Amino acid sequence: MAVDAAATTEQQRHVTLISCEAHAPQTFSLSVAAARQSELIANAFHLNDDSDDDNNDSVGANSTMDAFALPKIKGPCLALVVDFLEHHVRDPCPKVPYP
Repeated sequence: MAVDAAATTEQQRHVTLISCEAHAPQTFSLSVAAARQSELIANAFHLNDDSDDDNNDSVGANSTMDAFALPKIKGPCLALVVDFLEHHVRDPCPKVPYP
């Protein structure tokens, strides 16, 4: 039952991603559970830190960021990435066998 509570907490906590457009950047909210699927995003917000086991209000125990700007990803592409990650929290991707 504690696992379900932790999963619910991760889906309630969010990180913010910012696209690269200089004149009108787009922002996207992504659940921590979805963000953990991306190594880049998880590392940016220190989501893989073991010191964040107490589920406090900060994103990662060592994180000082509220938002993460992705300097080479435009809004429409970032929207697809966010949709993909959120979808696969609910319906995990099958493992791809390596040759």
